Amino acid sequence: VAPRAVAMLLTIAAIVLAVPFTALAQDDFQRARELAFDDRREEAREILIDLLERRPEHWDARVLLGRTYAWDDRYDEGREQLEIVVEARPDYADARVALVDLELWSDHPERALALVEEGLRSEPTREEFLLRAARAQRDLGRLS
Repeated sequence: VAPRAVAMLLTIAAIVLAVPFTALAQDDFQRARELAFDDRREEAREILIDLLERRPEHWDARVLLGRTYAWDDRYDEGREQLEIVVEARPDYADARVALVDLELWSDHPERALALVEEGLRSEPTREEFLLRAARAQRDLGRLS
């Protein structure tokens, strides 16, 4: 068998095997999302942690996990998850917004403002950043 044929067969096999894996991960993420928004956050976290063990770069799952921790005032755990995403994907605005929210909720407006300012450099008109910048400024006593 020619090397090109073998390479093509391996590529096709990888695609065929990846499709169910990707679909399963997406199903798990949707289920966890439903549970999280139904105030069943511990169950959601179990699914998300399992999903992230299989797919550590499932950024949406990591953001949701971080948010669930923040919603339960588990700021250090949430920060850890969200910082992973922001570091790996600085352009992923949803992760940055989630981390800004966590910093605002945990009474760290200076951290929130620094994160927002970084985001505004690449997206200067993004409403989510502008609103959170104003809140951080207010919390710092710079706005009345």
